[in-house]
Amino acid sequence: MEVLTYLLITLGLFFLGMSIGAIIESKRIRIVNRLDNLERTTQEILLPLANKIAHIDTRKYHGASNGTWTDSEPIDPEETMKLPKLGTRGNHGESKETW
Repeated sequence: MEVLTYLLITLGLFFLGMSIGAIIESKRIRIVNRLDNLERTTQEILLPLANKIAHIDTRKYHGASNGTWTDSEPIDPEETMKLPKLGTRGNHGESKETW
């Protein structure tokens, strides 16, 4: 009787794993098909637009960087915590020293 219980539990877990795997695979296939459809639609829209704007010379934008700006010098934490020195106003409102 004990062997039969272990056998039924093992078979139950096996079929539970098979059904969960089938559900996950079904969802994955639906998502992949949707992404393929979206890619195909995007290409149908963008490729004719690319042909219309082919006269734009992209070489002039070659020098522009799309990366994030970074400082080349390390920032001193003591220096960044100092308050800026405000300048005094001159006779006509212009400041002599701004920082």
